[in-house]
Amino acid sequence: MNNKSSYTMIAGALGGVTLGWFFRSFNHKRKQLEGYESFLDKAKNLEKKIYEDGKKRADQIDGIKQEVNQKISQ
Repeated sequence: MNNKSSYTMIAGALGGVTLGWFFRSFNHKRKQLEGYESFLDKAKNLEKKIYEDGKKRADQIDGIKQEVNQKISQ
């Protein structure tokens, strides 16, 4: 290999190490913040909220159906 390709490989490796260090440091500081919530936790909470809203809506519909059935049978 010639000198130019050697320098390019070294510069690429140093850039990769520097970028990796930066993202690791950034993520570490972000985790220390109060109220930090990872993407996975956010997704789980959203899924739970959607499920609970759907259950509440289904219970409301069941209540309406029961009222209608009671009025019909009277």
